Amino acid sequence: MGKLPILLLRIFATISAKKKNGNLTAMFRRILIAGWVFLFGSMVLLAVFPKLALLIPHPELIRVFLIPFVLISFVYGIVTLYRLGMKRAKGE
Repeated sequence: MGKLPILLLRIFATISAKKKNGNLTAMFRRILIAGWVFLFGSMVLLAVFPKLALLIPHPELIRVFLIPFVLISFVYGIVTLYRLGMKRAKGE
């Protein structure tokens, strides 16, 4: 059991060593992925344990955050595809 934290620290250290310059798009991508994982994970938890829905104070606020989150994800996808296309057009 003691080896797991050491392994996780080693993995995160190699990831941060590879991205030393702090790429902003990589950070934004990680935030989007974490947000979607949280969203779908919470939906699965609510499906498995429906009584948890009673503990959420204002479930209608999910829509307020979901719509901009979806729009931001689409814009990020379009920008990423555009950048990949421009790199391919330049021959890199």
